[in-house]
Amino acid sequence: MNPATRWSLTLPLARIQLVHSDNKVEFSQPGFGRDYVTGAYKLVWLHNIKDKNISSCEVFDFGAKEWRQVISPPDHRIDHKQEAKSS
Repeated sequence: MNPATRWSLTLPLARIQLVHSDNKVEFSQPGFGRDYVTGAYKLVWLHNIKDKNISSCEVFDFGAKEWRQVISPPDHRIDHKQEAKSS
């Protein structure tokens, strides 16, 4: 919920949640990002797929109200214990 406007939205399940309901995914906490081209804020969710030893990323677009898979995920596993760094 946005405390200033009291606007809220119930998010649909991400694709990774629909595909991997078998507990083979390590879920991190989602974070917010901002599209530097449009200025739109988006929810970013990185996760590890245990049995394939790869990482995946999905982005929630509040305008379209849907998750989309990032086509080129990182080629390494995400360390959920690593502290975030800003530039």
